[in-house]
Amino acid sequence: MSSIAAYLFFAGQCEEAFTLYAEVLGAEIGERHTYGGSPMADQMPAEFADKIMHMELRLAGQSLMGSDTATPQPVRPMVGARVAVTLDKAEAAHTAFARLAEGGDVLMPIQPTFWSPAFGMLTDRFGVSWLVSGAE
Repeated sequence: MSSIAAYLFFAGQCEEAFTLYAEVLGAEIGERHTYGGSPMADQMPAEFADKIMHMELRLAGQSLMGSDTATPQPVRPMVGARVAVTLDKAEAAHTAFARLAEGGDVLMPIQPTFWSPAFGMLTDRFGVSWLVSGAE
């Protein structure tokens, strides 16, 4: 079965971010694996034991995946890409937008557009860029 999905990298906040995303978007957490619970646990620094090696968020039959990076390179802000989410109702989009914007940066306040009754752009406090829409 073929598929395509976005994979987000965090500097130690993957679980916090995905827990928020699940709550805000009405999604569910799928797979969740820590570095300490993996076959490579003994090869990782002790401070990585509780960090996320792989986590999956499921919404409407689609997945968004993420991880706490174990590489020495720092996580850089998303450039040239955004996670797009469309919720069933404009009211749900407004609520989700407000929660995702807490501690983040609003690029375009959520508002009616010619293609959606509710559309906005933001970067959340974890550095993830979002396009949030409401379908009705």
